[in-house]
Amino acid sequence: MSSAARSALAQLGFPSIAIPMGDDRAPVWPANTIGSISHISNVCIAVVTSAFRYRAIGVDMEYMLPLENSHCISIATTDELYHVNGTPDLKILKIIFNERSSF
Repeated sequence: MSSAARSALAQLGFPSIAIPMGDDRAPVWPANTIGSISHISNVCIAVVTSAFRYRAIGVDMEYMLPLENSHCISIATTDELYHVNGTPDLKILKIIFNERSSF
């Protein structure tokens, strides 16, 4: 994971440095930067940007597992489900969920 973070920082001109982990297990980014790291078993991604330009940045990775019908109706409205022919694609539901949870 740290190599993805160092690579992201390098693209901003930072030297290769260690990214320590805080008490809450979150990465401790260099001063005036913010970032996010996510991983699954064999893939890791990191994003970093200037804290002067943005207040927050995030990235998340998940396996595309099937959703139960009970989860579908908690994410999308009946009308939205109708527009995807009653059998929603997981990618579409994740887009709907992410749009509603963005700030």
